[in-house]
Amino acid sequence: MRENGVPAFPDPDADGGFPALLQGGPVDPESPQFEATEKACQQYVPQNMPQKNRPRS
Repeated sequence: MRENGVPAFPDPDADGGFPALLQGGPVDPESPQFEATEKACQQYVPQNMPQKNRPRS
């Protein structure tokens, strides 16, 4: 994510999770930049990571 335009994307925590990404925070998941980067990095997203418009399993 950092290499694709979201330089403030956080490191995972000790359990491999990520801190909440809130709109208006240092990383805005609703911004066009984040959405384009998310699309570019889609192949690297773990299958168990919740995604927009996808129910949690």
